[in-house]
Amino acid sequence: MNQLVRLLAVASFCAGLAVLVAPASAAEFKCEPEKIATKYPSLKGRTLKVGISAADRPTSYRDETDPNKVIGFDADYARATFACIGIPFEFAIGGWSGLMPALIAGQTDVMWDQLYYTPERGKQADFVLYSSSGSSIVVAKGNPKKIHSLDDLCGHRAVGQIGSTEVTTLQGLSAKCVEAKKPEIDIHIGQDRTSGLLELANDRVDVYLGIAVAYYDPAIYEIAYGYSTGVRIGVAVKKGDKDLTQAIFDSIKLLQDEGNARKFYEAYRMNPGLSIPAEIIAQ
Repeated sequence: MNQLVRLLAVASFCAGLAVLVAPASAAEFKCEPEKIATKYPSLKGRTLKVGISAADRPTSYRDETDPNKVIGFDADYARATFACIGIPFEFAIGGWSGLMPALIAGQTDVMWDQLYYTPERGKQADFVLYSSSGSSIVVAKGNPKKIHSLDDLCGHRAVGQIGSTEVTTLQGLSAKCVEAKKPEIDIHIGQDRTSGLLELANDRVDVYLGIAVAYYDPAIYEIAYGYSTGVRIGVAVKKGDKDLTQAIFDSIKLLQDEGNARKFYEAYRMNPGLSIPAEIIAQ
């Protein structure tokens, strides 16, 4: 990814931090980090721990020039959000499948890593929704298996990321294949997007289902079909942390209203149309 574009996106937000003003619809919320004690009293003096995988291009991964730094769409979005609130934070890096359990156990305050919202997850954490999910069928260059839609997957080997909507999609499609008296789908589970694509590159599967943008090599792969999952993505916050949930919502809404959120989609070659109006879900 073009590092200059990414840096300009973050720098542009930070440079305008003092002058960003939300419209009336955002209840006149402003980026006033120095007023954190009056706006969100329980956040004053805290340093947040934000769970992130740092292994999932383009959303969170280690900077090639500085492995200690996490970059990506989610990482930059989080930095801008917490800068506006005025609260320090540190990334707590771990395997994606362990991030939600760490949040529930109180080891972290937030999980910010392309987490799909479900009612079941809503019982375990509070959510601030901010994006939606689009997905793709990725095949080997030249599409040797001639796969052009989800209906073409019967009898093929397919991989999706653990805990993802793509795995659920594959399971539902496989059941329909059997009902239609066609071969079921041989479903593989990858730990992250990178490992899933490696399975495809090494001919252990015929297709990869997942988000595929700048990080996949067009000399090796091609996108055979793109589709909308209809799934909403959110920041998960430890249950009952009302000030933090409200602060994240206020900041994300301002980023969206002022057009700054769009820059993160564009910097990482993601579709800005995936953005959805910020919304709190706290059961």
